[in-house]
Amino acid sequence: WDLNDCTFQRWKVEVRAANSPWISGPQGCTELISVCSSQCHVRGIASNTRYEARVSVICKESAATSLPSAPSAALVTLATPASRPTSLSVTNFGVDSADLTFAAGAQRNDCTFIRWEVQIKQETYSQWSTPKGCSGTS
Repeated sequence: WDLNDCTFQRWKVEVRAANSPWISGPQGCTELISVCSSQCHVRGIASNTRYEARVSVICKESAATSLPSAPSAALVTLATPASRPTSLSVTNFGVDSADLTFAAGAQRNDCTFIRWEVQIKQETYSQWSTPKGCSGTS
């Protein structure tokens, strides 16, 4: 790799969400002061969001600083999982039935509620199953 007239100072990493302005120096990628550093772990960006990144060489001589690289292929951060339901209780036991009550967990921006999934398991069995009358519970 040829630096030409550049006295290397640091790598400049920029990220952006799709169709947004470039953000310079994302968390985790600000201390790239060795020409041998070729990776960083971007942190503190939004979940469930499409991003792209680019990199420049910053030189002590500003006229020798590189243009940014071509943008990376798009990447999508993972969605934040939904919170688990709370306050589960079982009441009104019958011969072949019982009532379950529970409360929704904390709301998360990435979760669009579709349905509850209720499963049961006998203590002596290892497999969970959906009881009759509980499919597609909303």
